[in-house]
Amino acid sequence: MSRVVLYGLQGQVTVNGQSYNGAMPGFASSLTDDQISQILTYVGSSWGNNASAVAASVVAAERAKPGTPADNDKHYPE
Repeated sequence: MSRVVLYGLQGQVTVNGQSYNGAMPGFASSLTDDQISQILTYVGSSWGNNASAVAASVVAAERAKPGTPADNDKHYPE
């Protein structure tokens, strides 16, 4: 998920059987690794979600791999 927040996502995605086709901008230039990790941790533990905390080092590792919204859709479709 950190790649989606960093670089955005465009194109069709399917979530719980529902298809969406749109665009989300990336926030790599406006949010720090720590801010993104806090957002992902909050979302992952809210609204009945039970995901583990996301460390800033995980976001930093993904930031080190260049990306675009199209890359995320093509290489990380799940």
